[in-house]
This record gives sequence, C-alpha cells and structure tokens, in this order.
Amino acid sequence: MMGTYFGTPTPNWGSGTEEEFRIAFESHKANGFPDIMFYFSNAVTSLRDVDAEQLAKVSAFRKELGELGVYYWQYDDQTGLMLDLHRQLTQSIIEITRDKETGAEIGAAPDQSALLLPNYETLIAENARVAVELLVERAVQHLESHTSCLKDITKSAELLTRKIGSATRKLNNAAKQGKVKLAENAHLEFFDALKSYRKDLFRLIPKMRSEFEASMLSLQRALLIRRENGLEQEVPDEGVFDGARGMLDSLLSLREIVISTNAVFESQFTSLPVFSTQSEIIAALHKDITVYVDSVERLVKKFCEDFE
Repeated sequence: MMGTYFGTPTPNWGSGTEEEFRIAFESHKANGFPDIMFYFSNAVTSLRDVDAEQLAKVSAFRKELGELGVYYWQYDDQTGLMLDLHRQLTQSIIEITRDKETGAEIGAAPDQSALLLPNYETLIAENARVAVELLVERAVQHLESHTSCLKDITKSAELLTRKIGSATRKLNNAAKQGKVKLAENAHLEFFDALKSYRKDLFRLIPKMRSEFEASMLSLQRALLIRRENGLEQEVPDEGVFDGARGMLDSLLSLREIVISTNAVFESQFTSLPVFSTQSEIIAALHKDITVYVDSVERLVKKFCEDFE
C-alpha cells in the first residue's frame, strides 16, 4: 500500500514496502503464492506535504507493477479502500473454500450474532442462497438506519433555519426598541440553536457513515456469493440496487439543504462575531457532509457498474 511517499531505503531496495513486494513477487513466480494485492492512494493531499522525489518514485513503481503484470487498485478515500479490500479478500476466500468437486462455494460467513444457534449457523454456512438472502436483508436494515440518520439531519437543519429566523426577528425588534434584555435573549436563542444543531451533526454524521459502510459490505458480500454460486435467478436484482440508488438520491437532497443552510449562516452571522466559533465548527461539519456525499455518489456508481 502506498500514497505519495515511497519510503526509506533498505540495504537492497528503495524502501521497505518495495522489498516486501519483491520477496512476495519472487515467491509467487516460483511457487504460485502468496497472492499479491497492491493499493495506491489517490487521496487529495496538500501540495506542501508532497515530496516531488518521493512521488516520482511512487509513480515509477506503479508503472513497473503494471509492466510486471501485477494488478493493482487505486482508492480515493478510506471507504473506497475498505470496499475494494473487502471485495478482494472475499473473492480470495471464495476461491479457497470452493468445493473441489461441485465448484460451488462452501462455508459462507456465519452471522456473528448467531454463534449460540448452531443449527442456524450451520444452515447459513452451508446454504449459499440462505446466506445471500440474509446478507441482503442485513444490508437493507443498515440502509434504513442510514435513511433515518439522514432524515434526522435534514429535520435538524430545517429546525435550525427556523430558529435562526425567529431569533433574528427578535434581535431586530430589540435593536429598534433599544431593549438590551430582549437582545440578550435573542443572542441566547442563537447560541442554543447552534449548539443543538452542532451536537446533532456530531452524533449523526459518524453513525450515517457507519451504516452506509455496513450496508455496502453486506450487499457486496451477498452479490459475490450469488455470482459465484450461480444464484442470479433465485435471488434477482430487483430491489437490491434500488435501495442504494434511493439512498444516493436522498443524500444529494441533503447536500442541497446543507448548501442552503450555509447560505443562511453567511447572511446572518457575518455581523455577529460572537458566534464565529460555533459557525466555523458547523461550516466544517457541513463540509464533511458534502465530502461524504461526493464519496458515496462515486462509490455507489462504481458499485452498480461492477455488479449489474
């Protein structure tokens, strides 16, 4: 695995990572093992942190891998790496556990919540169709939880906008009437609204990301087992991809709401420096949401292209 830094030279090679690859590659040529999976990060990095010489070495090494016939993957963020790595490891496990006589996969991963249910565990370990259906069901549950988080963020953003509007009107009235106490109360409403919204984002954004990752992992595992066991007719595509696309549509709507909320921030808080810290924190969280939505959009499209 490499990013923009090639590494520190060893006595024999340009870096420890390169040395590990060379040893593994020679073994693979001679003995057929180990299998090699190499990943290059395309994550955006500040140009100030990039060493041009190191980056050139990474580029040259990546080119050499291609010339050697070593297939490598590139990823843009942590979730992309996780999904690609999970897919490749799952595929490797399927190959290892494939029944030598029938060619069908055996030993589908058991439901970890059912370790005390031996008959149930045996069923899903030996019956690929049941394993696929349960994995799809689990993916749908995670998608539903993701949708719930998304709705809660949307409601919280809409509530914040209403509270800001109300507090702004009260602040303007207090200024016209010259009533300091009313102005203080309006400022307190501003602060409480921002604090409540910030807490919602802190709680919901990580949970939303976690549910998305869990749903995609379950769905990916299900589709790999289905494909390897020829179960396309028994477990059709209907509804499998619709859920992922529906989630993406909802996220794109959330991005528009975040943009709208940011516009409210810019119009209301530029003249209220006392709230600058709160608004900066929320602006950063909003940016995290937009980056997440962009990542999901890219990953869902890639996922559908790979499996449809």
